[in-house]
Amino acid sequence: MATTVNQKINHIFSLLEKLANGQELYPQDTNLQEELFGENNELKDAIKANERSLRRYLEEIHQLYGHIVLTEKKTKEFSDRKVTIYRVTDKKDVSSVLKFFLEEKSDLTWVIQMLHEQDPSLLHELESDTKKAIKDELKDDEDIFLFSAKPFEVLESQEQKKIFSNLKRAVKLHEYRTIFYYYNENIVYENVKCLKMIYTQNNWYVGVETEMELFKLLRIHFVKEVQYSEKNTYQKSVLQKYQSYFNRFENAMSLVTKEPKTAILKVSSAKAVYFEEGMKPFFKSQKFIKKNTDGSVEFSVSYTQPLEILPFIKQWLPDMVLNAPSDLKKELKKELEESISKLAN
Repeated sequence: MATTVNQKINHIFSLLEKLANGQELYPQDTNLQEELFGENNELKDAIKANERSLRRYLEEIHQLYGHIVLTEKKTKEFSDRKVTIYRVTDKKDVSSVLKFFLEEKSDLTWVIQMLHEQDPSLLHELESDTKKAIKDELKDDEDIFLFSAKPFEVLESQEQKKIFSNLKRAVKLHEYRTIFYYYNENIVYENVKCLKMIYTQNNWYVGVETEMELFKLLRIHFVKEVQYSEKNTYQKSVLQKYQSYFNRFENAMSLVTKEPKTAILKVSSAKAVYFEEGMKPFFKSQKFIKKNTDGSVEFSVSYTQPLEILPFIKQWLPDMVLNAPSDLKKELKKELEESISKLAN
């Protein structure tokens, strides 16, 4: 007999209560199936139908509450094979990590201070002993550290968190989605393959492939709604098309359709210390070439279009010189001349 709406609501509430009480739930649990749907009399078709219904309910809960309901693979008593279990986030997971920073890695306590400044709510629901230790640490360090830049983008509203969770799930399970996007105009990307969650330049993006097999990098802040697609899952092999792009990805201006070129740059002795061999690079592709007798340093960077690298070069003017290639030099000269002419006016 088909499940009514009221029965479904009761079933989901029952599952939520079990999760809240710390139980691990999984679709193959025949005792749980019997509790929800009644005895199945060992009929194979009935068992399969109950398992499908239970899996659907658990997935709906996970989609709605992905920030607190986790999935993981575990071996259960009925089978040697691992099954997907659903459980509520263990607050001890966060507490144990923070305890590690406090007790074992004192040079990393700045991480706790950074988390607190960026999103204080992350520390609200910890175990009481951990919370007290962290409060004491924050008090001791409040005059030591200053974080002027945001190391990560905090998705503040519940709607943004749901969108992020939905897209993350789609990437993890190689699923399609329909994405409603607003950037200067409303755009609907139907049935896109969700390929990768990307964090760059302090912002979150999702990389997708459209129905026309075009790659798009969409900033999650501009995603207004995510809907399940009429299509289900795509083949994991699709990701291989973009693996080289992901490997060389520099920033949001990196293009997937073009092979990278190499820019040769020289920085004066006044700023050379930031580009010395062994210093933290500004680009993943950055390679030290040599240090000249006048103290200047030469290095190379890969790029796929001018926008990927010119803003960086202009940031270091007049101490940075672009030596090659010639077409990029022309583009830089053109942009600088346009800027100067606007200043003159």
